[in-house]
Amino acid sequence: MVKEIGSGSYGLVILATQRLSNLFVAIKKIPDVFKSQRDAARILREITILKQLPPHPNIVTLCDVLEPSNDPQNFDSIFIVMRHMKSDLQRQIASASPLQENHVQFIMYQLLSAVAFLHSAGVAHRDIKPANILLNSNCKINLCDFGLSRVIKTGVNKNSLTNKLNKMLIDDYITPMQHSDKSTESTELELEMGMM
Repeated sequence: MVKEIGSGSYGLVILATQRLSNLFVAIKKIPDVFKSQRDAARILREITILKQLPPHPNIVTLCDVLEPSNDPQNFDSIFIVMRHMKSDLQRQIASASPLQENHVQFIMYQLLSAVAFLHSAGVAHRDIKPANILLNSNCKINLCDFGLSRVIKTGVNKNSLTNKLNKMLIDDYITPMQHSDKSTESTELELEMGMM
């Protein structure tokens, strides 16, 4: 372990060095993983989606999922190992260093690339917000936190699916069209990214 770098709704996050690659990784310890069925389902969904997605430069990289070594048949915590990014967009926005226009354009380009990739893979993220956009010093982003994501089945009426998903989105990031039944995915995507 190098140092603690944060904590979230699921637990503690530490910075460590991966022995084989000598790269920095973030290890998220999730205690009491089976305490809440809802939280366990979200954690399983995030791990499953990240393991099945092909690599993309703007999607967080899942390096490993570890269970405590003391008793693999009886444990209550897991450790999710991901590539480390120095910050997130929410911290950057709140910092004293404002983003320049070219930085914003580069971030938006990467975010749109990530979302287009997810949609082409049949995944709806459903929780895009500044805190879930990891950022490094040269403005490279990784979209993270797939706990609320859903796999979109092919052959489903997209407008119907979109309306159902919209009812579960976080209000601070809902577009005006998402409140009506007249929304379309392309319009919503444009507005969601514009609201960021």
